Amino acid sequence: MPRRGFTLIELLVVIAVMGAVMALVGPLGAEQLSRSQRIAELKQVEDLLQQQSQRAFFRGTVITLKFDGKMLNVQPGEQQLHFEQLFFPPQQLVINKTGAYSATLLNVQAGKRALELKLPSLSDGYAAQ
Repeated sequence: MPRRGFTLIELLVVIAVMGAVMALVGPLGAEQLSRSQRIAELKQVEDLLQQQSQRAFFRGTVITLKFDGKMLNVQPGEQQLHFEQLFFPPQQLVINKTGAYSATLLNVQAGKRALELKLPSLSDGYAAQ
């Protein structure tokens, strides 16, 4: 008569193998998730900088961005952003009425890596003819 089902020992072996695989793969998945969040937050900062530059230009106003730790304050308007994966040393960036930045680099700590984001200048979009 053919045997039906699995024995207790077979099930325990399968569970042990699955546990070992999860122990190896789990940390990699968590690190990948953190990395994806860092990339998304960096993209969010880049988009915000471009948006605020356009806002300063079209409204003819000066905008001040204050970076400190995990916080970014945009003035005027008192917009405040909080980041989970990025850390900023205390620094201030002013965008003048023409949309130009007061600095060329923005310092940021993304995880264990210190990065310098290059800010676009007004001449970056124009090629020599």
